[in-house]
Amino acid sequence: MRQAILADIAPKSAIEWLLAVDVVELSWEIERYSLLRHRILMQYREKANEQSLRRIDPIEIPSESDGVRPPTSPPQCLVLPK
Repeated sequence: MRQAILADIAPKSAIEWLLAVDVVELSWEIERYSLLRHRILMQYREKANEQSLRRIDPIEIPSESDGVRPPTSPPQCLVLPK
């Protein structure tokens, strides 16, 4: 990436070289932050999905913390009329 940026800018003076090096370093920082953001999003995606589903139906999702499903009453569709 460095060679491509330097070839594209083609710095001639010392100031241009300093600016070109800054552009290369910032490009690498953008790449690093992009990868970091992707890893963080992948790490917390499952947790975020679970929290979203809990807002919709808080009773039916098993708890991940202890591996035990919280006590629930039977769904209304399974309750037989008397």
